[in-house]
Amino acid sequence: MDICKHLPNLQGLYLDRNQLSGQLPATLSKLLSLSLFYNKFAGSIPREIGNLSKLEYIDLRRNSFAGSIPPSFDPFAGTKSPFRQSPIRYWHLAPGS
Repeated sequence: MDICKHLPNLQGLYLDRNQLSGQLPATLSKLLSLSLFYNKFAGSIPREIGNLSKLEYIDLRRNSFAGSIPPSFDPFAGTKSPFRQSPIRYWHLAPGS
């Protein structure tokens, strides 16, 4: 069950240090803050998360993600990147740090 689908106005999701596993949901459309530090999420980071135009804070370290970081997370890639306009103040994606 995708809990985020049932919370369409969710602005902050802080689930650090909970040993959660599986894949990240892609339905987090209005988030300002996402912190999933020190869990057991695996797979790739959904491309849709990079398109969250209001996202200001993201911490995904200490998980088991595989693959590359989606191009939408690159603040310098293309003019369509939401991070060129978004006021991201903190983002930490480093694996195992």
